[in-house]
Amino acid sequence: MPDYLFGRALTLDLFTGRRVKAVKLATEFKREDAKVDKKTGLMSTEAQVEEQIAMRTAGWYVFECNDFDAFRETIREYEKDNLC
Repeated sequence: MPDYLFGRALTLDLFTGRRVKAVKLATEFKREDAKVDKKTGLMSTEAQVEEQIAMRTAGWYVFECNDFDAFRETIREYEKDNLC
């Protein structure tokens, strides 16, 4: 299971009555010096990659991160692209 999960089902905004998009976001945090697998280009273990693939297939936005600033920027981009 990824280190950070955030999910929200498709719902209605109680104030506006508009539909609010579903949010399914997962992050696998790694140490700053985490080794990158030459074959996959990822820092996650094989089992973690399999879980990430299954989550993506189910509609989750899944990414791995070893830098807090990069995490924050990825979240901002996700919000801009998916929640506005």
